[in-house]
Amino acid sequence: MKQGSRAPSFVSIRRLKAELGIVGLHGGAIRLLLGVLLIGAGGGLLIAFTLSGGQPTVVFGAVQGFGLRETDYGTYPLARVQTEDGVVMVPISRGATCAVGDRIKLVRRRSLLGYRYSQGLPRACE
Repeated sequence: MKQGSRAPSFVSIRRLKAELGIVGLHGGAIRLLLGVLLIGAGGGLLIAFTLSGGQPTVVFGAVQGFGLRETDYGTYPLARVQTEDGVVMVPISRGATCAVGDRIKLVRRRSLLGYRYSQGLPRACE
């Protein structure tokens, strides 16, 4: 910086902004904007992960075994099923009368990360 020259002071910058009609964003407004953007991005991701990509299709597979899923709301039975896409774990109803080796009807839905399977109705096993 040359001797004798002065850097503009904050007072002169404020005066210039006031004369030009420039109104700056305050910290609260920036935080609010970032919060709204974050909530919108989270909601968009949630919608993208839960929406299906097309019509559900009925597929068949072979029951290979059974298991249980423990949750806070109780225990749910699962069937390990060999499908054309590979082996998948499918929640089944407590009253299902499936046995290992039975043919099982499933409903396949496309999701963002692949396929989701559910038990075919009214009876899954044939």
